[in-house]
Formats: sequence, C-alpha cells, structure tokens
Amino acid sequence: YEILVGGHDVGKTTAVLAAIESLPSTSGICYIDVQNPPWRFTQDLAELIKFREHVMDFTASIRRKASSTTLDESTPSSDGTAWLRLQNALVRAASIYKSRYNSTMSLVIDSADLLIQVPGILIALQYFAKNMADKRLMKIVFVLSDGAGLYPMSQVSAFSRASVYEIGDVSDLEAIDYLVQHNISREQAAVAVKTLTG
Repeated sequence: YEILVGGHDVGKTTAVLAAIESLPSTSGICYIDVQNPPWRFTQDLAELIKFREHVMDFTASIRRKASSTTLDESTPSSDGTAWLRLQNALVRAASIYKSRYNSTMSLVIDSADLLIQVPGILIALQYFAKNMADKRLMKIVFVLSDGAGLYPMSQVSAFSRASVYEIGDVSDLEAIDYLVQHNISREQAAVAVKTLTG
C-alpha cells in the first residue's frame, strides 16, 4: 500500500484526481475524501461501494467520488462490527473486480489524516491495507497532510509494507525547467510561472 504525504495546498488531491481521471473507466479506482465528521468514514465508504447488509453493487460505483453521505447515524459503531462487515464487503468487491478484470482494485483515501480523530480506525485501515497488499487483492492509498497521520501509522508493524511518497511544492525554477522540457521557451516559461505564482 502507498502513503502520499505533503503540506496543505501543494496539490495532492489535484494530482490524485488528475491521475484517476486519466485512467479508463474500468480501472477499479474507488476514491473517498474523508469529510468532517471523520467518524462517518465507514458510512461514507459503505455508501461509496453501495454496501448494504448482504446487498452490494460495486461495479456501478467504480470511480464515484464520495464526499458526503445521507446516512443518518449520530455515533460510530462502538463494537467495530460495522467496520468488520464493511471490510468483508470490500474483500468481496475486490475479489469480484479481480475475477472480472484480472486486475486489482484500488481504494484512495484522501484526507486520511482526519481519521486520527477516530480511535483505532486509521490503524485498522492500515492493517487491512497490508493484508490486501499481501493477498494482492486491493491497493490502498492513504493521502495525508503534513504528516499528521504518518507518525501513528509508522509505529505499527504494518508500516513495513508501506511505500511512502512525499509531495512538496515545486520551486519556480523547477516549474520553468519542466515547461522548457515540454517545448516551451525559457522566456515564455518564466513569464507563465511569474504570472501564475506571483
């Protein structure tokens, strides 16, 4: 599994969404942006994959961005059974996807650092991600801001299977060099960067 970490407003979400949009519709990407209150994450994720007890329609929800939910639940499940049922549904969805497309499904969890407010869920997701990586059934990508969730994730054994990528700001010179490499004159690139970044 992967962890993308970077400061606020460096373009993590923009880069992730652009990458998802560039893929074919059958790429098996499920994207969820953790919203406040973060304890609703399991309900939002259940809605993303259209999970209901014993009923699920995964293929209709591939590539759907979940940013809110209409489920009415005021507190998280205290015994974890909702997460266990949802975890089983995710495994079934990944198995169905793999048998249909001979590829692994991916789950991208944006703003995952907000989940540190929900006791145990980030670490549970991390162990689930490791298990799915070991089985080559699903790839899970955590997108974190400023490393807030990275420290607690680094303290458990499942971290040994994570690939961590830091996304940082691009300097003006790096931006100009990039544009020059893509057939823009250095002068035009300098004007464009100055105009865009101030």
